[in-house]
Amino acid sequence: MFRFLIRTILFALLFAVLLPKLNCGVAFHGQPWPDSVLWAAVFTLVSSVVAWAVAIFLIFVIIGNLGLAAIVLVPLQMLVGLALAALQLQVFASFFPEHFTVNDWVSAFLAGFFVFVINLLTQSRSPSVKSNS
Repeated sequence: MFRFLIRTILFALLFAVLLPKLNCGVAFHGQPWPDSVLWAAVFTLVSSVVAWAVAIFLIFVIIGNLGLAAIVLVPLQMLVGLALAALQLQVFASFFPEHFTVNDWVSAFLAGFFVFVINLLTQSRSPSVKSNS
């Protein structure tokens, strides 16, 4: 829950402050409070669902190939994450055009980089295993 709140706050700051300052072709139309926070919460929820779906798909692909696909898929995860962030912004803009607009795919990839960084910084990490020796 704490991670969801942090991610929501970071996305709200991205939508309301950073992207308008960069003038990169991605725009949020609304008030910084509460509109950007509410839409950032929706975007965070969608982002979490997409991340779970991709992880489950990759698990099935890796298991289906007896682990050999991990050699290719693990390094490509960064590129796929960036492409999914850009696609997610485009889909979000197409569903809610009165609140969020993306000019083109170049703008989506530029803003998607920031979305990808936020997702990368706030993703859940597996707990480390401590040895008793």
